[in-house]
Amino acid sequence: EYGEEQVILISLPLFALLHLAHEVQQIPGIALSMLREPRSTAAELFRLGVPREAAWLSFVLVILLYVIAVERFLPMAEALVMPMPRLPPLLRAGLELFSELFLVWVLWKLGGAFGGQGRFEQVLLVFVFVWMYFTVAVVLLPILAAFSFTLTGLVGMAFFIHWIWLFISVMAEAHGFKSLWTSFVLFVLSWMALFLFSLFFSPLVIGVIGVGSSV
Repeated sequence: EYGEEQVILISLPLFALLHLAHEVQQIPGIALSMLREPRSTAAELFRLGVPREAAWLSFVLVILLYVIAVERFLPMAEALVMPMPRLPPLLRAGLELFSELFLVWVLWKLGGAFGGQGRFEQVLLVFVFVWMYFTVAVVLLPILAAFSFTLTGLVGMAFFIHWIWLFISVMAEAHGFKSLWTSFVLFVLSWMALFLFSLFFSPLVIGVIGVGSSV
């Protein structure tokens, strides 16, 4: 059964999706093209001139869909990976939104420090697509595991390698890097920064709000 928080969590991305359908109708085709040619597709995406409001709304939408996916497939994920703390859906959504926004900010700032020319909205926009693919994997891999753990491991490894290549390719285009190695260093340092940030931020918020391991 769905609680009030879960209903709210599900309804928010639905409203966002309806709004985005009127803003950028080319997104589905771009999403498929980016899987094959991420850098050139990212350049095409920037030329479209996606409104700032649409980029922000897309970011919120993808993070909320990711949280819903984690909520629904959490029991499978625990069996496959490791136990995860159960949090109220809205608290998890808030933590994810803040954490991923921090990651986008670090990708933008560090990219600039490496000589990148990308604007914050460009980094945010390509991050939306990268995280959308990750969300799809969160849903599909646990389902695949119900049929074959071996196949899931192989598919998961192939996806992870492709996802990293996708990530560094679109970030290289966003910042105008000539070398993907520069973007790879940016990728590693940014995720290290997010890891350190999460070690401090998430337990602090959970402790202040009073959500314990018994939730």
